[in-house]
Amino acid sequence: MTLSVLMTTEGTYPHSAGGVSTWCDALLRNTPDIRWTLLPLMMNPHIEQKFDPPPNVRKMLGVPLWGIEEPAEFIADIPFAQLYDRKRRTSNAELLWDLVFVFAVTQVTTLLSHDLSWGGLGRGMLVLALVWWAWSAFVW
Repeated sequence: MTLSVLMTTEGTYPHSAGGVSTWCDALLRNTPDIRWTLLPLMMNPHIEQKFDPPPNVRKMLGVPLWGIEEPAEFIADIPFAQLYDRKRRTSNAELLWDLVFVFAVTQVTTLLSHDLSWGGLGRGMLVLALVWWAWSAFVW
């Protein structure tokens, strides 16, 4: 049975040279019977690797902390075109919720049109604020 281990580093191996990175590299190279998965936390997605991981590292999942839009952009198994389409696509549920809130806004304008006084304006603005608050809770 082969042992699988996850190694998480923060700002070091394999993107930075130095003591901790050297120790991590030595540990990986001196344990060829262990299958490693690396999870390096790095500053941004544009940092170069200083070390080439040995063959017993089966997967490396880099986690950039800044400079990204979506973490899914850095999953190696998904083509960029598929991520782009998924990000731009609008689901039927989103369209339905938008339609529901458009209808709610039309009802607020109907409420306002039936009472053209300052009190009617206040009531209409209160209802519009509640509809807006509900809409902002469902936007995804």
